Amino acid sequence: MSLVRDPAHLPLYLIAQIVDISELKQSEQVNRRLMERIKLANEAGGIGVWEWNLLTGEMLWDKRMYALFGLVPHESPGYDLWVHLLHPSDREHAALTVQQAIELRSAFHMEYRIVNADGQRWVRTQANRILSKEGRIERMLGICQDITPLRNLNDALFQEKERMAITLDSIGEAVISTNEAMRVAFMNPVAEKMSGWSQQQAAGKPLSELLHIT
Repeated sequence: MSLVRDPAHLPLYLIAQIVDISELKQSEQVNRRLMERIKLANEAGGIGVWEWNLLTGEMLWDKRMYALFGLVPHESPGYDLWVHLLHPSDREHAALTVQQAIELRSAFHMEYRIVNADGQRWVRTQANRILSKEGRIERMLGICQDITPLRNLNDALFQEKERMAITLDSIGEAVISTNEAMRVAFMNPVAEKMSGWSQQQAAGKPLSELLHIT
């Protein structure tokens, strides 16, 4: 018995099967590489992925979600548990946001605080809805990201800006700040008094209209 090596001598249905198998393997390889890249990007960005089946109430969390919310492996995530882990002051707003997204069959995004063994953390959540053929919302697929360092940085910058504003308001010298086009961006009270312009009136005007230096 001899084997047919020339594809031209193979039956058409065998050729079609070989082509289908080859394309399937290539598709599986592409999908696997894509999933590996997505997983790497999520881990690098500290992003957790979750899925919520609204028909059964079942929630699926990846490892990053468990770590972010301080869950141990034997715990099963769920909507009620998620709400319980939120900061008491943020629970009502978060629950209302989710409820409105379900009623409107829309995506949502929000920021809130969670409380776990590591203390208080800020989390940003984004989610999209998956509809059935009838247009009903069946599932929600989303991500959660720990943005605590970013929030802390923003708070620190805001406090520094407040201290700077208090300092500029308190000194006895006139201070005027402009942008690159030499248009007024800020004036302290002394500068307002000397120029006769208020901060609100002067904002965006060329410095030459306010200040004439001899």
